[in-house]
Amino acid sequence: MITEKVENPPWTPPNSPWAAGLEPIAPGPYNPLGTRWIGTTAPLVGIHGTPSDWSIGSAASHGCIRMHISDVEDLFPHVTVGMPLEIRP
Repeated sequence: MITEKVENPPWTPPNSPWAAGLEPIAPGPYNPLGTRWIGTTAPLVGIHGTPSDWSIGSAASHGCIRMHISDVEDLFPHVTVGMPLEIRP
């Protein structure tokens, strides 16, 4: 289920060994979440854009679904908080 929608989200390092010592990143061009965050009921997993297009389709995150920034910006107005979500492999 969609639990939240955030435009220009800040990035907060997760409580995970790979993120130890990392600092939060404010919204902007270096933010790993891009310009949109769509939160889900899966803990710390969401759908977001990424400025690192090379990472799309690879296991390069904490479990999130990464999209091209323009694609997630197109998707964003079509989803609502409370909307059911099914993720299939």
